[in-house]
Amino acid sequence: MKFVAFYHEIFEKHKAEAHPESPKRVKAIISELMKIEELEIIKPKKANKRILENVHAKEYIDKVFELCKKAKEFGKEVYLDPDTYINEFTCEASLYAIGSIIQGIDLALKKKINSFFAIVRPPGHHAGIYGNALNAPTQGFCIFDNVAIGASYLIEKKFNRILILDIDAHHGNGTQEIFYKTNKVFYISLHQDPSTIYPNTGFVNEIGEFEGKGYNLNIPLPIRSGDDVYRKAFEEIINPIVEKYKPKFILVSLGFDSHRSEFLTMLNLTINSFELVFKFLKNIQEERKIPIGFVLEGGYNENVLREGSKILAKIFLERRYKIKEIPTKSEDFILSQSKETFDKIKSLLEGIWF
Repeated sequence: MKFVAFYHEIFEKHKAEAHPESPKRVKAIISELMKIEELEIIKPKKANKRILENVHAKEYIDKVFELCKKAKEFGKEVYLDPDTYINEFTCEASLYAIGSIIQGIDLALKKKINSFFAIVRPPGHHAGIYGNALNAPTQGFCIFDNVAIGASYLIEKKFNRILILDIDAHHGNGTQEIFYKTNKVFYISLHQDPSTIYPNTGFVNEIGEFEGKGYNLNIPLPIRSGDDVYRKAFEEIINPIVEKYKPKFILVSLGFDSHRSEFLTMLNLTINSFELVFKFLKNIQEERKIPIGFVLEGGYNENVLREGSKILAKIFLERRYKIKEIPTKSEDFILSQSKETFDKIKSLLEGIWF
């Protein structure tokens, strides 16, 4: 049983001029991971376009593919919305991104691997059923919801108790929208206070509806939250819930943009918080013998992308590593705000998970 990575050169061809979501992101990651001799990097197979309909409306899918054709005709990128571009390679890259996740799931179900990292572009967690999700102003660089499609594939395989853990600094409004009314997937998101950041969704009272009530958990973090607040979120909220939920498969929307060096966000986390997440998941895997798939979302600082991805690989390959950053501590008023948030979550989910 082992940890592997998925990567395809097509991910570098989805690009536009002067845009933060650029090929440099995955190039930084893959160049670092190629230094780890023990890590197998697999070139993924292309997914069948039909699988997109598991979570997205056909009219939205058709619209995206039509824009890919237009971009090829124009010889340059076109824009789905003010933030989200499409070029002639976007649809192809998207199908290989989804193929990475499907192949990783298949290998895990055959017990050939126990965990994987899909280093993919374009990202996905803001893309909802019809594209824009929960009245967000844009799709935030996302085309198809990669992780949601992976979870839907697991549902097809008769899986239940699927956990999606989203640690991107932006709330995954698309993923939330897709699974908000089902109990087959438990969506947990830690993100910056949505009143201060795009897409302005992901408040604590959004806990799911109908069969999905209690299976959607948002943990908004005050701006400038440090590593201490992140640790408390795991210790007080996530750890006890996951212990009771007993997931059978975990998919991680892995955004590195909650790091303090990011220009699009306002959290104060260091690499130590990513280590916390990776160790938490590694421990769950060892205890419960379940597969885990990591799927790249945001993160725009190349040094953080390199370092965070390296530590992920080394933790799951059980290799030594060293973190140079000192954990950050939050100011008292931030600790107080986060305590109020955690107490409210416990109150909302009392009788369900607490």
